[in-house]
Amino acid sequence: MPLTIPAMKGRFGDTDYYVFTMKAAGLVRSVTIPRDMPGWKNLSVTEIYQREINIRRVRDSIAPYFLQDPSRFIGSFIITAISENEGEKPFSFERLSDALGLAGFNKLHAAYKEPAEAFGFLTLADSTRLVPLDGQHRLQGIKYAINGQDDTGRAIRGATNGEGIAEDITTLIMVEYEPKKARRIFTKVNMYAKKPTTGQTIITDDDNYVAEFSRIIADNIGGRLVKIQGNTLRDSDGEFTTLSTIFNCNLIILNEIYPGTKIKGDEQIDSGKKVQYLDKLEEIWEVLLENIQIFQDGLSDKEESGDANRSQIRKGNLLGKPVGQEIMIRAFMRLVDAPTNMSWSEACHRLNQLPWSITNSNIEARWQGVVWQGNEKRGRIITKNRTIAGRLIAYWAGERLSSDQIAELERDYRVFFVDQEDRTLPAPVA
Repeated sequence: MPLTIPAMKGRFGDTDYYVFTMKAAGLVRSVTIPRDMPGWKNLSVTEIYQREINIRRVRDSIAPYFLQDPSRFIGSFIITAISENEGEKPFSFERLSDALGLAGFNKLHAAYKEPAEAFGFLTLADSTRLVPLDGQHRLQGIKYAINGQDDTGRAIRGATNGEGIAEDITTLIMVEYEPKKARRIFTKVNMYAKKPTTGQTIITDDDNYVAEFSRIIADNIGGRLVKIQGNTLRDSDGEFTTLSTIFNCNLIILNEIYPGTKIKGDEQIDSGKKVQYLDKLEEIWEVLLENIQIFQDGLSDKEESGDANRSQIRKGNLLGKPVGQEIMIRAFMRLVDAPTNMSWSEACHRLNQLPWSITNSNIEARWQGVVWQGNEKRGRIITKNRTIAGRLIAYWAGERLSSDQIAELERDYRVFFVDQEDRTLPAPVA
């Protein structure tokens, strides 16, 4: 049976489009995800414009958001209309002025007549399929939320309000189907929807409790001292660290303290555990910021007048750089964990004794090839060796290792010096 709904017609470029609303339950019934369309798998590469759905993301993040957040909201779906019957027009649109007739239309208030020209009635043929050009992950998320389970029957976390979601009103923007135009619209919409940086994601993510904690730690350090845009700091930047570095360090700290469960931040935990986790993070960060000498120096003046000092520290010391901060915290957690079990203050004291300054002698003795590439004038920090760098720093600062563990660490260290057969693992300094 044909479906008639109120709609507004617009035009952008050479594309006519129609805007209308639909209850979420109707959306799920009426809009077909491309992969579920008959013949989709037989289309050529150039005919297929949609990417595969990330089912795990839909099941674990999008659907739970719809179910658990009373302030849930989503943007418009961009869809196209395709008729299953060859040669049949998938829809028709009658303007309100035509539906009312001249006499009826003239009864409208004069101020309403011009705006009303955009409104009318959209009638979808019985054979019409609506297909998303943008929003298929959100569509699948609404479907899972209403049903309370995914396509395999696996329950969605927090699935208790599917009926309420079914009554929510969604907005759709529909264009007539033209294969080449459909591909262009899909490509351009997704191309210009710029992927946020890691820091931007952390600043906006309310569903990941480690992201939430990272924002709190950033505020404790000083909001202007934490760079949100990008994952690195230039030598000239006045910030102390980056939000993504704080996030990475928080994951390291929590997973070292609570090793029983792989903590990522998007898993469900009770409020008591959240308080416990945050208290521990704030306690450790306070100790590090107050007891690591370079951290003290970098934060001695948190105002704009201290930016030049932070910039100078970054140029000459590994702990002025986000990667250096992360690998130091990796080492700190190894020192305070079993079997070494150093006190937090002692671990900071040992770490302060390491030669963090970026000098040719320190580079050659400790950092070359593992943490630093080049010399003090022309060099850069190496970002990919964070795990072994943390192990090395912990060892140099006095981590308790067995003879077998030391031999293993030396083997891993010497991998970086295949052309230097006489290279040996530097001894601890503390």
